[in-house]
Amino acid sequence: MLKIIDNIDLEEEFIYKRRFEDYEITFNKEETLGTYININPKTRIISYHYHFKNLEKEDMCEMNILFDLIQAGLVEKVDR
Repeated sequence: MLKIIDNIDLEEEFIYKRRFEDYEITFNKEETLGTYININPKTRIISYHYHFKNLEKEDMCEMNILFDLIQAGLVEKVDR
């Protein structure tokens, strides 16, 4: 499971810089074809889901976002 590192300012990094939507209980990034990346502001856990069946193309959109977050040093891997 992936989690945003504790010392990152979620609002600054995800609302202002990366243009996630703020829905109070989650920061949300919608990509093409209905792929969503969600960040829970309390637990900082990253989750995602799909709205359509075209998983191959949607997987690529989601993987690009996750790759960018990992490359920026914002993510750590945690056990459940």
